[in-house]
Order: sequence, then structure tokens, then C-alpha cells
Amino acid sequence: MRSRFNYHDFLAYVFPGLLLCLITILVIFARGHYRLFAVIQTFGGFLLLLLFSYLVGQVLQAVGAWFEKKLFFPHGYHPGEAFFRQKSGLLQPRDFEKLIARYKEHFGVELTVDELEDPRRREECFNQIRWGVRHEARAEYLTTIDGYYDMWRGLFVSFILCALITIPIAWGILLVPLKLTFYKKIFMIIWVASIIGIYISARRTQDYMHTYAREVVNGFLCDK
Repeated sequence: MRSRFNYHDFLAYVFPGLLLCLITILVIFARGHYRLFAVIQTFGGFLLLLLFSYLVGQVLQAVGAWFEKKLFFPHGYHPGEAFFRQKSGLLQPRDFEKLIARYKEHFGVELTVDELEDPRRREECFNQIRWGVRHEARAEYLTTIDGYYDMWRGLFVSFILCALITIPIAWGILLVPLKLTFYKKIFMIIWVASIIGIYISARRTQDYMHTYAREVVNGFLCDK
């Protein structure tokens, strides 16, 4: 039974959401509003921050799910569907036949040639075999990979937003009441780090996305 809050939730929702919240709070602090910063230093305020970060993380993941279909998925479909396309070359002919046979054995459905030509149907098949892995250790391993996959996807969106909200102060468009030069340097560093973070998180999202798809198929083929 899945717990209400677990390690996956922290990676996928709290961590990306917390990053964006902290940068936002720093912007507010630089503008001379110190009360919010004082609140989060209390135990209750910190718990509220984590809760709000979790909610923000949910929004980031929703946006990230939209982004990845536009930027990362070939033809708008999850790369896992390609394993059900014989000509993709991702599986040897013998392994492809084994995958189709295991699917029929597990779900009681024989996939037709027409179905395998439809990328939507292939994506449905991939989603089905993800939850068809019954081996506990393999299922836990897939959950871990999925957590890192979601974390990098959430961070990708979070870094984009961090870069956007730091532009006004970093480039002197929005003035701060005290230590203008100091804060401009700080926010310029954050802006540059966010740009680098966008690139890194995009690459890591792709890496974990393909690793996740491959391990789902391997787990399903090896499952007993």
C-alpha cells in the first residue's frame, strides 16, 4: 500500500517546488520585505514552506508534463511506446517476440499488427506493462528511477521560472532599496546558475526518461 507521503513525493514535488519558493522569497527579501523571511525561520513557518513547496511542485509537474510532450517526446508520445514498434530496433527480434508473448500471457490480449502500428495504442501498452511488473525489488527500482525522472522534469520548469523572476533585479530593471550593487551581483549569479540548470535538467530529464522506459521493458520481460 502506498504511503501518503514518500521519497518519490519529496524528489518529484517538494524539491523542485522548494527551489522556486526560496528564490521567490529571496526576491521579496531583496525588495525590502523581511517579514516573510522571518516567518519561515520558525518551525511552523518552515513546515508551511514545505507544504506550499509540495503544492507548487504539483503545478510544476503538471507544466512539466506538458513541456516534455513538446520538447522531449518524439512525435508527442512517450519513448516507451517505441519498444512495441518492431522496426524501432530497440529490441532484438527474439526479445520483441518475447515482449508481445509476455503481454498476451499477462493481460490476455493478443496485439494485432494494426494495433502495433498505432502509437497511441503502443503508449497504452507501455503504461500497462509498467504496472504489470510484480517483482517487488524491480518495482521498487522502477519507482526510484521514476522519482528521479520526475525530479529533473520538475527542476527543468523550476529553473526556467527562477531565471525569469531574477531577470528584473539581475539586469537592473527592478531596483532594490538597499545594496543595489550587491543584490544585482547575487541575482546575476542565480540567473546564470538557473540558465545552466535549465540545460542540465533538460539533459537529465531525457536521460532518465529513456532509462526509465528501458528498465520498464526489461523488468516486464524478466518478471515471473
